[in-house]
Amino acid sequence: MRARSPRSVRCAALTLALMIAGAACCGSLAQAIPEPWEDLPPFSRSHETLNPYTVGLATGEAAPTIQGVGYSGHRTAVVVSVNEVREELCDLARGWSEISGLQVVLVIANGTSAQEANVREVAGDQVTIVRGMSAKTAAVRFHVDAISSGTTFLVDEEGTIAGRQWRFRLRRAAQLDEEVRQFAADGGPAADDTGEHVLWFDDPVPWPTFPLHDPYGAEVTFGPESGRPRVVFVGSFLGQEDEMLVLDTLDVLRREFAEVEFVWLQPLISQSGFEAMWIYADRYGWYSVFGSRTLGLSLDAYLAMRQEEIGASVAALQQRAIDREGWTVLVDWDYRLAESWLVYGSPSVMVIDAEGRVVLPSSFFPLDHSDGCQRVHPQCLDVLRRLVGSAVDGEETP
Repeated sequence: MRARSPRSVRCAALTLALMIAGAACCGSLAQAIPEPWEDLPPFSRSHETLNPYTVGLATGEAAPTIQGVGYSGHRTAVVVSVNEVREELCDLARGWSEISGLQVVLVIANGTSAQEANVREVAGDQVTIVRGMSAKTAAVRFHVDAISSGTTFLVDEEGTIAGRQWRFRLRRAAQLDEEVRQFAADGGPAADDTGEHVLWFDDPVPWPTFPLHDPYGAEVTFGPESGRPRVVFVGSFLGQEDEMLVLDTLDVLRREFAEVEFVWLQPLISQSGFEAMWIYADRYGWYSVFGSRTLGLSLDAYLAMRQEEIGASVAALQQRAIDREGWTVLVDWDYRLAESWLVYGSPSVMVIDAEGRVVLPSSFFPLDHSDGCQRVHPQCLDVLRRLVGSAVDGEETP
């Protein structure tokens, strides 16, 4: 096996991705048209959009200074947004600002005076709002752009990021609120907090300390015990045709690489997750949580309806597991692993070698729908074949 240099591999891979991005941009300026999708490397657009310089600084890194804000002497919750701060986050921020010893800072990189006034009205006077050039600079230094807008960083008294939650989502509101309050109380994460990990090429994978489940409810330990390389597909129920295209492509590789474990990871919201969403939505009047079918339902009626949906999703996954024999199918309740590994969406794919290092970070599967027909990127299979082959051989990412 060749000696690895994680830093050099990480930097080289990111440099390559940025060079691809730069070349694409230069070509666009010169020709006034974007480079054709099929001429770009299949995962380039995913890596241009989602990389360590766009998804926010990792836990353990030093928090950048923000003009007018000091970290010494108190704990700080910093919410960095690009264009606006969601009203739901402002509701939570008002509650956090009332906690003794906790400083709450809302950074709005492209915020206007009107937006500041709206945020102030909802979040209250005890929240520090930063906009203008100071906010733009802070967003860049925190590595937050539009894709990561609404990311929360928990900064301790020494100015170190002690925790974070990427891009606010309603289904994670209760978890975020708990994490901030736990941090304010003792400076540490909640007891069951798995943390978010910004994974890139050659990074070691932080295996989950909690169990996953098979489609029939049995607990499954997902860790390094198998000693096998893994291809991790994160699925969705958004469209049968999309799903079949991706799985058909990956099945070609599964038949070629018998020594590799092909894992189908399916995140689902649990009954307790839906209950937390309802409670917070009811408390704050977040009616966007409710669709037309659920608006006005009592908690019991809401949960009964969601339970039917959960049952239907699990049944569909059980059938897919039968149809796709040879896959390890795992349910990730409440997105715990997906969010720990910062899996940004679905369908996506990730490749891990036998040592537990990232060969391909979580990447959107390259599908195109622009002409009304769904198709896989023409280079995708060959690129994945090389990546999986390098995971098997223990070589550096090609």
